[in-house]
Amino acid sequence: SSGINAEYGDILPITMLLLLYATLVLAINAELYTLEVYTANRDWADTDSAIYVSIIGSKGESSGHLLDKGWYNDFQKGAVDTYSVHVDKNIGKFTCIRFTTPDFDAWLV
Repeated sequence: SSGINAEYGDILPITMLLLLYATLVLAINAELYTLEVYTANRDWADTDSAIYVSIIGSKGESSGHLLDKGWYNDFQKGAVDTYSVHVDKNIGKFTCIRFTTPDFDAWLV
């Protein structure tokens, strides 16, 4: 018969199973964190800088995730901003978060 299986034999079903398994492993180890970020209600507390967050756990930490909502002015004085951060590896039990910025602008949370 003609078709993919005739050309590749039994390799395709095994490859598909391996891809499915890899996807399931990633999904099991993935976590979705919801962060509520409070910017202080004081003069000069806000920032227009790019803010990144790393989520740190007992087994490691996530890469830096940019906290940004398109067409929205994030991190304004007295604001509460909510972000969803997807971590695609097992970092263990949550311990803390780290905010970083490539800029020199101060920001008060």
